[in-house]
Amino acid sequence: MRRMACLAFGVASFVLLAGCSKPDTRSLFDIARDGTPQAVKAAMDRAKGTNGNMREYTQGKTLLMWAAQFNGNPEVTAVILKSGADLEARDYDSSAYGWTALMWAADSSKNPEVITTLVKAGADVKAKDKEGFTPLLIAAENNENAAVVARVASVGSDLEAQDNNGYTALIQAASKNHNPDVVLALLSAGANAKAKNAKGYTALDYAKVNLYLKNTDAFKKLEEASR
Repeated sequence: MRRMACLAFGVASFVLLAGCSKPDTRSLFDIARDGTPQAVKAAMDRAKGTNGNMREYTQGKTLLMWAAQFNGNPEVTAVILKSGADLEARDYDSSAYGWTALMWAADSSKNPEVITTLVKAGADVKAKDKEGFTPLLIAAENNENAAVVARVASVGSDLEAQDNNGYTALIQAASKNHNPDVVLALLSAGANAKAKNAKGYTALDYAKVNLYLKNTDAFKKLEEASR
């Protein structure tokens, strides 16, 4: 009797091997989250036909987005990129804003090299989501790793890009980020401390009510740069 070929297909966030004697129900997304490059490549090889454009069902993130957001090893991102992943694919969950892999990395990655890997592969550092956020604006608001924010700022990002409400990256950091070093990183990169959002407020205006910036060097530097 001829053996049935194994066919890979996605069910929710799982990869199942149909037609095999024992289905492999491990989540490829879980492997991409915290696995080694070797483990990710092996899982993708087993699931023939699977590439970095495979999506999980909750937010519609691709495998590349998942790795870029959660896995701190840039080699994992590189392995998935080699599968033909679309760098500019967007998630499609109604509660999300249409983010790319670079945006997810800017949001959550703890390793600047993940940013570098994506940018070297051609990721658009000036892409915007539905709210006008660029990767740098996202990093400035959400990522407390100053080294990652500094890297996003250094790879061709527009430091003065504004979201739909006129917030720059520096204003976002001064308003919402809990790490004063993020503000320092943006100032060091050359961010304009005098820029105003649509309401007419500067980064310093928001820093004055951000308790995480109170009595910090970042506040003092921001104050100096705002004169």
